[in-house]
Amino acid sequence: MKLFYAPPSPFARKARIVARERGLMDQIEEIAVAPYQDDARLLAATPAGLVPALTLDDGLTLIDSPLICQHLDAIASGPMLVPADSPARWKVLNHAALGDAIMDFALEAVIETRRTDTLPSKAFMARKLGKVSRCLATLPVNPGDTPLTLGDVTAACALAYLDFRLPDLGWRALRPDLSVWHDAIEIRPAFQATQPAENPS
Repeated sequence: MKLFYAPPSPFARKARIVARERGLMDQIEEIAVAPYQDDARLLAATPAGLVPALTLDDGLTLIDSPLICQHLDAIASGPMLVPADSPARWKVLNHAALGDAIMDFALEAVIETRRTDTLPSKAFMARKLGKVSRCLATLPVNPGDTPLTLGDVTAACALAYLDFRLPDLGWRALRPDLSVWHDAIEIRPAFQATQPAENPS
């Protein structure tokens, strides 16, 4: 399998962490691409040009991080990051969806700050960052002695992206309990190996 990713992307980081936590790295070739530059390798895999993208051994390319993460979870052995049974399954997937929402809103805010056709809209930024803050207020914290879930992975990636791209947001002051939890989970080898970084120049 080939996993296309961009070093700054929290969505791609999520898939990379799942691959490592589920012991699949011996089956995956990671390929760093630059999606905003219409990287030819990425476009050859998917016309959407989105990361992450996972090309399977049969040639099918999966896009969208929730789909990719659930596929990786399903093909690996051992305890799954998404429980098979309800209601635990829906609780974990809802946790992950909330983390995805934070990443979506944060990314939109970051893109707005980089506009070159006009000045960034303060109203747009305030709306998106307000949504981030509301999501943060309800983001659950799983006890440290519970098994890792896809919700945990997604939430951690969202928080790391806020540190990386929006440090002035000050989310740690808003949720000191999340801050403690996040610092603890980032020690895991899969998280250490996938820290957000700028795209290579």
